[in-house]
Amino acid sequence: MAYRLTKFFLYLTLSICVIWGAIILLGPRLINYAVDHYFGQSVKISGLEVSPKLQIYAARVDYIDAELGSLGRFNGYSRAVSMRLGNLTSLNPNLHISLGPSKLGGLFEFNELISRISYSQSETPDILNILTQIKGFTGKSLIFEQLEAEAIIGPTRSKIRSLQYNLQNIKATLPFNISAPNMVGELVDVTLDNHAVKSFQIASNNIVRPTVFDNSNGDQLSSRNVSVTGNYDDQTLKYSMRFDEIMGNNGVFAKDVVISSTYDAKAEKPQGRYEFKSEAVYLGKATSIFNGGSISNLSGSAEFLGSNLYSLQVDGQLNSFTIENEGTFLVQMPDGHLTVKSQLPDQKAKNDIEVAIALDTNDRQKLFIEANLGASFERDSVMNCIYNKCQISKLSVHYLINIMNSIMTGQLYCKTTDCLGSRFFHRVETQNTAEFFNAVSAAKLVNPMLLTYIYTEIMRGQKEGQGHIKDF
Repeated sequence: MAYRLTKFFLYLTLSICVIWGAIILLGPRLINYAVDHYFGQSVKISGLEVSPKLQIYAARVDYIDAELGSLGRFNGYSRAVSMRLGNLTSLNPNLHISLGPSKLGGLFEFNELISRISYSQSETPDILNILTQIKGFTGKSLIFEQLEAEAIIGPTRSKIRSLQYNLQNIKATLPFNISAPNMVGELVDVTLDNHAVKSFQIASNNIVRPTVFDNSNGDQLSSRNVSVTGNYDDQTLKYSMRFDEIMGNNGVFAKDVVISSTYDAKAEKPQGRYEFKSEAVYLGKATSIFNGGSISNLSGSAEFLGSNLYSLQVDGQLNSFTIENEGTFLVQMPDGHLTVKSQLPDQKAKNDIEVAIALDTNDRQKLFIEANLGASFERDSVMNCIYNKCQISKLSVHYLINIMNSIMTGQLYCKTTDCLGSRFFHRVETQNTAEFFNAVSAAKLVNPMLLTYIYTEIMRGQKEGQGHIKDF
């Protein structure tokens, strides 16, 4: 009996060794055959080896006109590709995948990808756990230094129950330029339908002080309690984001913010429409000029073509604030209904913009202010000029002030190549000078000394009926 058992184990050991050796020797040929069978000429493997520990290694994998579903066909490569099975002696083996420097032309590239795939040891054993780390990622609209993610995939493989992620040094343009040293969050209940993201929800996303401008002096924003729901289908992203608070350098910037968006990535130039609303947006202080001030019940929309803003509309209630200079009262802005509209006059003239602003106050002041601004920028994108300080040329502002049915109009303009560093030309016209300034004085909105000075200067202008024309 002992002889037979010994003989059996010897034959078993020999068989395992033979199979093991055959896999090592014939493995590269078998793998190449399988790749050719399933992928044809679109995937080519170079330097293929199978180690004694059954680790599969390839020096390089080339993708030649490879099809990626709705994304189309692409060329690219991956270097230092390896696969191995771990934990073989237990009841829960796992698969390790490693890719070195990789590039998929026109889509993205990265320096390293490491992933471990295993079945869950929970009460539902057919749930997949995927741990992934990506370093040095660069894509069309996304760059990050490192990503660590853990995905839990349901039994049907059509739903990601949870995707926790940690992004380091991220930069994104969709269409705003946003950068942050760290982004941590979790996606839950991501439903997949025919390889498209049918729906997703971000349960929490703690964004640590993202920078919204490219320059080093850009304003800093951070958010609290972010939630996102949406779907991605046919290269169209639809989502809704909610922020309890958005904080700036000087405290709370906005409360209860909701942003809904539709982003069409399949267009020749990606198009996006954003609708937003906020319970309150705080103006804060600007070098001690603004004292308080906020816009409540704000709503509006913005449309982008690529990264260029071409339409903006804002509607809200402006709450009273004071304009001061070194502690001295200058102007009191009353409560009123505020509207802002902006439209690029021509999509081909990307460096031109027009803005219309209107403020309609309550019945007591009977104040209506309307301003139309037109400007040209040195750069080919208005948004690039916002992100980076640039020269403004051909700036013009036409405004109208109507208080108690008394009217003053004005023109402020500059035609040089650098309006910010040049003198402006300013023309003021009144229909009835005395009546207008009496109305302003009665409303008690302007410092009496400042009002007297302005009145004296306008009276020195050219008389036109009961009004005046004054050039400054």
